[in-house]
Amino acid sequence: LQEKYEKLQRRQLKLINTIEDNRKFERYIQQVVDILPEGYLELSDNMMKGVISRYNTLEQANASLLQELMQKDDSVSTLTIIDPLKRAKRNILNFVFVVKDFVSCTLKVG
Repeated sequence: LQEKYEKLQRRQLKLINTIEDNRKFERYIQQVVDILPEGYLELSDNMMKGVISRYNTLEQANASLLQELMQKDDSVSTLTIIDPLKRAKRNILNFVFVVKDFVSCTLKVG
């Protein structure tokens, strides 16, 4: 019984330390709530939860926008590689037609 009591005391001490470590975050969020412009968050019972919820929403939107940006960047990179290749093929085809026309004219004249 004594051993179980000591184990519970150690656990309680560990939990108290964890709570104390996390108080800095609580104080920070409270400071954020204190400086928020009026009407920034919908009125809710707990403004701290509102701030955290707003943060999560913004974080998800940021991740989504970053993913979209990366996809568009990949598309642009692909286009910048493909466009010069298309141009090169077009130039080669034009050259082939010019040579063909030149050869045709030369054969007619000769």
